[in-house]
Amino acid sequence: MTIEKGMEIINNTIIFLKQKGVRDTFYILTQCENYKAELKAFYKELRNFSYYNSFYRVKDALIKKGLIALRTYNRKKFISLTETGIKIYEKLIELDELIRR
Repeated sequence: MTIEKGMEIINNTIIFLKQKGVRDTFYILTQCENYKAELKAFYKELRNFSYYNSFYRVKDALIKKGLIALRTYNRKKFISLTETGIKIYEKLIELDELIRR
């Protein structure tokens, strides 16, 4: 891998993770049982410290990248981290632990 490619990967990852909506979404869903919340409860929690727009700006990208899923069960809407989203969260924890050493 070239230095330029390595820097591009690092920069793209940092830019994506620095988006407020990404942080807000991961923060809320990682606090929920099974990384899943009813959409109304998600929005209620989001309103406690942020704005809907922070989520709406990144929602499509999170879905497209396969990090979150929106589903309906018994006429209730739910949002959850996908398996990929959970893996990313676990990798972020590992990275944090390595950096703190």
